[in-house]
Amino acid sequence: MSDQSAFNVALLQNLHIGKSRRKTAGTSSARPAAKSAGGAPTTSLRSGRTQTEKDILRHVQGSVLQKYCTLCGCLNVDPMHPQTLSVVVILLSRHTHRIEIAREFLLRERCDAALVTWDTALDLDFLQQKLSSTSDWALLLGYIAFELTDAARAALGAHPVLCALQRCLQAAGIPTGHAPLEFAMHALLYMAPAGTPSPKMLERFVSQQGVECRDVEVKCLRAVTSFGDSSHNERLVAACLLLVCQSASALPAFALDLHDVLAALHSDSAQPALRGVRRIRLRDIVEHVHRANALSYELTFDSWCSQKKFATTTGLNVQRLLYFINAQTTPVDFGLFPDYFTPAMTSHIYIYTHICSHIYLCILYIYIYTYTCIVK
Repeated sequence: MSDQSAFNVALLQNLHIGKSRRKTAGTSSARPAAKSAGGAPTTSLRSGRTQTEKDILRHVQGSVLQKYCTLCGCLNVDPMHPQTLSVVVILLSRHTHRIEIAREFLLRERCDAALVTWDTALDLDFLQQKLSSTSDWALLLGYIAFELTDAARAALGAHPVLCALQRCLQAAGIPTGHAPLEFAMHALLYMAPAGTPSPKMLERFVSQQGVECRDVEVKCLRAVTSFGDSSHNERLVAACLLLVCQSASALPAFALDLHDVLAALHSDSAQPALRGVRRIRLRDIVEHVHRANALSYELTFDSWCSQKKFATTTGLNVQRLLYFINAQTTPVDFGLFPDYFTPAMTSHIYIYTHICSHIYLCILYIYIYTYTCIVK
């Protein structure tokens, strides 16, 4: 598996992997110095540390690519296809019209969109369970490169979204190097994944470029905030993301690394499973009980209140009344609600309640009668 440039080896060196602790006080400091004079112990130590770092990179790299393959399996797409990486980036983006962008991207690239499981693609929370961490996205996006033609460079260079992003990066003091357009395109993709902090993702990208930039965390936060404050049409941002993904392509190392991961997964699945008797674990029993009682637990009053997140000023009796109303299956005439509730409570009831009108009136009369008896 090839070594990916997306990893910052300097960060791994801070873990002191393979380093020996040497005392610097007293006479004991002379012995390590004498041993290092020959050069052999120091060289072996350095080579062992480098090999350990490479092993860690390969392990993390393989783990992320396994997640990527699992995600592709859920979406029913081929992970080895050249356009799959761009489709995954679009479907897991924070953009509102991500499904429309993915369909338009597949149409322009002349790919069969019918093979994609769009029902799974609509569930963004489920997709984020497969791939959501900042480090995973930083490694995966590190495989992306841009091949721009003259026409594509002219169109992207004049796009208002990328122009605004370049201005925000320059105003924040982030050096964009000799290719500011490609830098802005990479930055836009790094800030796209949903469920990840955009300033932290931009900081990861800037750190991977090897440019000298002091206070990079503050500058990235300033750039993302300034770019977010600039008013852009959703359709304009969608068109920009589509153009950027059309110009993106995976590095050759991506196909090689992915081939190794798929070969390892295939070899593991081909081996016969060991049928060993496992000991009984309490957490397995608890998990099985929770799965069996998931539906009944979701229907309880406490679970319903935690999902609705009522304000602290909402009384307990009102919450119980709304819970009883929500448990009904027959719709109600919402035109009667303003006669008995305030506009704020009416809007809250419009969202969360479905009951029959005569059941509602009976409960309402009981509530008013109880309140009258308490006042008296």
